Amino acid sequence: MIFSGGSITSGNYVLISGTPLAGQAKLEITNAPGQPGALKWYSNSGIVTVNSGTASTIATFSNMPCSQLTFSIPIVTATGTLLCF
Repeated sequence: MIFSGGSITSGNYVLISGTPLAGQAKLEITNAPGQPGALKWYSNSGIVTVNSGTASTIATFSNMPCSQLTFSIPIVTATGTLLCF
């Protein structure tokens, strides 16, 4: 997960495929299950919710469509939680 520069604060971030600006993030996936390991997948759209506390930051996302640059199909979806201490 790549966020725009600066501090990551609690709130919703719009997922994009390019370089994230304020209020945006980018999801990159490598080694997607059932797909060739050399492919890198990028978020197309969606929202990631961030809860930032004193001890950790948690980012959650669900059913985010991701595609890769080499081929326009297939598209994979990603669901998960990212925990940073």
